[in-house]
Amino acid sequence: MEKEMVTISDIHPFKNLENKKEKLIEEKERINEEALSRYQELLEKSEEKPDEEDVETVHETAKKIEARIENAEDLDGPALERIIFGNDLFPISYLQSGFNIGNSVCRIVLSDRVGRVVGYGTGFLISPSLIMTNNHVLDKEEVAVYSTAEFNYQTDENNVLCQSTIFRLDPDKLFITDKRLDFTIVAVQEFSGDNRRLTDFGHLKLSPNLNIMENEYVSIIQHPQGGHKAVTVRENRVKFLSEDFIHYVTDTQPGSSGSPVFNDQWVVVALHHSGVRDPNDRTQWVANEGIRISSILKHLDALIDHSE
Repeated sequence: MEKEMVTISDIHPFKNLENKKEKLIEEKERINEEALSRYQELLEKSEEKPDEEDVETVHETAKKIEARIENAEDLDGPALERIIFGNDLFPISYLQSGFNIGNSVCRIVLSDRVGRVVGYGTGFLISPSLIMTNNHVLDKEEVAVYSTAEFNYQTDENNVLCQSTIFRLDPDKLFITDKRLDFTIVAVQEFSGDNRRLTDFGHLKLSPNLNIMENEYVSIIQHPQGGHKAVTVRENRVKFLSEDFIHYVTDTQPGSSGSPVFNDQWVVVALHHSGVRDPNDRTQWVANEGIRISSILKHLDALIDHSE
């Protein structure tokens, strides 16, 4: 009688690891399908518009952005100066502002209870002690317990790897998540293993009153494929808007889930969470989708009101 072949995946710990990875993939696929459905609905509506209306929308967006610059909030900062819709001439400080903003963006490393890496995502500090990412990256407190936030995982101007800093997450202190809006906010421990302070990396202020517009440019700071920090800068326009989501033509890759989406003033306007497949060729991608920060903040306000 022949012995049945035993593979590594049949050994219980490895099998559990593969199951976790498969669940992550399945959840991401579900989100991609929902994003495609929303995109198709908006695409059908846009095709009903005459070309003249599209041109008028672009001009109207320009006027609104100029008005927003004139009435900028404190959080918009000096990057607003002389940045005009449709003009690619920027002060060199624009790049420095983006680099500084990027300090608050981190790589989320998902691990199991024995320390094996299950997957990656991106996150960013929204207060001195809280990180925001996607629900499909961190959906449960028990997942966050074994996961870490790694800052400064990037290369310098000589393409040399920088010294990164790793912080453990602290879901017992705070953990808020929502599957529909696909966001998670989780507390982070104050000190890293090498005794650095979390506050050294700053944080990104979120505004409930600043909305993104169709035809506006966006940029994304991200950790594609769980790799070194990368950025897609500006030449990426918002294509469609819905009540809670935006669609934009911006380069991202797996691992970019949970990245902040910025407008030209380096203000966070959305939380990236999904790609959008070409409705006519599902092997190709035509856009990306993010959740509007204003919708997330509105949801949090409702939670606070309900708890009171």
